[in-house]
Amino acid sequence: MSAWVYLISPGRMRILSDEEVKQDPLLEPIRSLIVNESEPPKNGSTMAEDLTRAAFVARLVPVSLTLPSTGWRVPVPRVFETYLPLEYNRRAFSVIFSVEGYLEIWYTQLLCNILSDEKLDRKRDQP
Repeated sequence: MSAWVYLISPGRMRILSDEEVKQDPLLEPIRSLIVNESEPPKNGSTMAEDLTRAAFVARLVPVSLTLPSTGWRVPVPRVFETYLPLEYNRRAFSVIFSVEGYLEIWYTQLLCNILSDEKLDRKRDQP
């Protein structure tokens, strides 16, 4: 099954269907460029997009989901590892459903760090 992995932030990725990517106004132009359905828009040689928009291209990667005999396999694009802190275990993942209902893959250490921070914040807020 073909799908897309969208890098929400370093260590947090969302699995999207091709239809979801096609319907997203930010992701669809990138999808079209990747699958060669459109020519990239040309600006003058001295014109450039702002940094945030230009970097958006690096956040969407096509993947293939497979169902081997032991369960689903979701490949995590190795290119996303580049954006992680060095101390993160690149082989430890947590798979969760987001509040919005999307399947997300988190590096487990990132998820633990966030949950620990929330726990500390709650303790600080108690009288």
